[in-house]
Amino acid sequence: MGNRKSTCHLLKDYELMEYSKISSFTQDEIDQIYHCYVHFSASHTDDGVIDYFEFCQAMHIPDTLVTRRIFRIFDANRDGVINLSLIHISEPTRPLYISYAVFCLKKKKK
Repeated sequence: MGNRKSTCHLLKDYELMEYSKISSFTQDEIDQIYHCYVHFSASHTDDGVIDYFEFCQAMHIPDTLVTRRIFRIFDANRDGVINLSLIHISEPTRPLYISYAVFCLKKKKK
């Protein structure tokens, strides 16, 4: 899915608080989403981004054409990884996709 080019720094508490202010999620939900993101992004290579392999592993889904297309929804800049800064939790143009991702992350945690 492309060469791994991006890395991401860990977010500070105040940055997570900003996400909760601009989204419909509570601070606790943002913290849980972020915790899952950090866990998934470190499952293969601890670099702060989720590559395609980590995405499939986290979602418990096989490598298929559909899986690759779903991954591309979140790989907004097409660099082969999902970077948290590209997942705009409050972005109104993709609420269904974000809601689905959040649902999957919450379901995985249970």
